[in-house]
Amino acid sequence: MRVVLGVGALMVAILALTACGGGGSEQEQAKAQEQTEARPLPEDPKALDPGEYHSTEFQPSFSFRVGKGWRTSSYFPQLSDRLGITRGEEGDAPTLVFRNLQEVFEYAKNDTLEVEKAPEDMVGWLRQHPYLETEKPGSATVGGVKGVRFDYTVSGDAPYDKINLFRYTDGTEGVPGTDRSTGRSSWRT
Repeated sequence: MRVVLGVGALMVAILALTACGGGGSEQEQAKAQEQTEARPLPEDPKALDPGEYHSTEFQPSFSFRVGKGWRTSSYFPQLSDRLGITRGEEGDAPTLVFRNLQEVFEYAKNDTLEVEKAPEDMVGWLRQHPYLETEKPGSATVGGVKGVRFDYTVSGDAPYDKINLFRYTDGTEGVPGTDRSTGRSSWRT
């Protein structure tokens, strides 16, 4: 009988300890849950605390995790078709831009720009662009999602002041970017 009572008392003590303090304070539990849930990406340009964020305007919505040193971009504020984050201070810092383009500029034979609906095959469209020289696409995976990656350069005979590739929903236009260290540009889709 004593053994049964001893085991019963031990079980009650374990349950009481677990209920009272095993999970930490309410503040600690709330902080732990906040760290595991994605926070909305701030709209204003600012440094991001390490952790997980989710898009608030970009469509389709997605979440991503950043470490120290990332910030939202003033050059690429979040829209339904664009979201940019920068590693380090803006200017020469690398910028990661997510795009879901809706409109592109098509060059007519007389070099005038005409806005058209973005094609399903953006890689093919960019590879056929008259002022871009592209390399063969290779496979890429970001966050478990498969896609393609390729480098491009703006051709030497291109009218640099007229090269617009696409238009965002806020009316701003996208132009080819260049990595200042290599002189090459990269596109991932």
